[in-house]
Amino acid sequence: MNGDLITAALLGFAATLGFLVVLAKGASSLGLIDSPNERKQHIGAVPLVGGLAIFLTLLLKATLWLSTHQAVDYPQFVTPAITFIVCITLLTVSGVLDDRFNLPVLPRVLSEIFVAGVFTATLGLNITSLGNLLGTGNVQLPPGVAFPFTVIVFFGVINAFNMLDGIDGQVAAVTLLSLVGMTVITGIGPSHLTMVVLGATLAFLLSNLGVSQHIPKTFLGDAGSKLLGFIVVLSLVRISAGRQAPSGLEPVSALFIIALPLYDMVYVSVRRMARGRSPFSADRGHLHHLLQQVGLSPRRALLAALILHSFIILLGYALNAAQVATATQFGVFLASFGLYCLMCQQNWWHLGRRQ
Repeated sequence: MNGDLITAALLGFAATLGFLVVLAKGASSLGLIDSPNERKQHIGAVPLVGGLAIFLTLLLKATLWLSTHQAVDYPQFVTPAITFIVCITLLTVSGVLDDRFNLPVLPRVLSEIFVAGVFTATLGLNITSLGNLLGTGNVQLPPGVAFPFTVIVFFGVINAFNMLDGIDGQVAAVTLLSLVGMTVITGIGPSHLTMVVLGATLAFLLSNLGVSQHIPKTFLGDAGSKLLGFIVVLSLVRISAGRQAPSGLEPVSALFIIALPLYDMVYVSVRRMARGRSPFSADRGHLHHLLQQVGLSPRRALLAALILHSFIILLGYALNAAQVATATQFGVFLASFGLYCLMCQQNWWHLGRRQ
C-alpha cells in the first residue's frame, strides 16, 4: 500500500475525530440530539453528528484534491469529484433535516432518488449487465431500463444501510467489512475514497462504542447511515460498470458484499407489509432487535451480526474464486436469504409464544 493511501486513511481518521469533538459540543444548539423512547433504548441524550463529521471529512478531502490538482492535467476526474461533492452534500443535508425534524417519508424518498439520479445521469454510471443470473445467457439491460434500474439500486442500498442503524457500531462496521470484502473479492486495490472512509468510520467507531472517555459518544444519524450506504453502492456500481479493471466485479458478487443490509431490509419490509403496515414504518423487528430479544447484549448482538455478514462475504469470495457459475452463485445467495428468513421467523415465533 503506497504512502498516499495511508495518508488518506490518517486524514480520514484525524479529521473525523476532530469534527466529532467539535460538533458534539454544538449538537444541542443545532437540535441534533437523540433521546431515548419506546423504540430507542439507549441511555441518555446522544449527539446525532457522526454522519455530519464523516461528511465534512469527505468534503475536506475532495476540496484538497481539487485545490492541488489542475483541471487541465486531470480533466477526467474533475466532473466526478464535483458531482460527488454535490451529491453527498444533498444527501447529508436531507439526512440532517430528517434527524432534526423527523421528515415524512415522501421528501426522504424523493431526496434519495434525486441524488441517485443526478449521480448516475451525470457520470453515465449505469448498470447495463446482470451477468448470467438465470443460466440462460447474459442479462443485458437496454438504455431505457439501465438508468432507472441503477437509480433503484442506489435507493435500495442507501435505505438498506439506513434501516440497519439500530445498535452501536453496526452500520459503520458493516461498511468496513463491505469495503474490505470488495477489495478481497475483486483484487482491486483500495481507492483514496475507500481509505478516507475507512479512517473516518474507524474514528466514528471509537466515539460510538465509547472506547475512550475523552471522546464524546455520538450516533451516525440518518445523515450518516445514508451517506455510508451511498459510498458503498457507488463503489460497487463503479467497479461493476467496468470503470475499474482488471477484474471488475460480477453483479452477483456485489450481492454477497452487501448481503446483511439487503437481507434485513427485505425481510423487515415484507414482515411489515404482511401486517398491513408501511415498509417505511419504524419498529423493533430488525435482526439486531431479534438478537437482543433472544438474550444477547448489544455488543454480542453486534458481534453476531458482523460474524454473519463476514461469513456471507467469505462465501461470495469462495464461490467467485472457484469460478462457480453465476446462476449457481445467485441460487446460493437466494438460498442463504431463505435460511436467514427461516431463522428470523422461527425465533420471532418462539418469542411470541413465550409472551
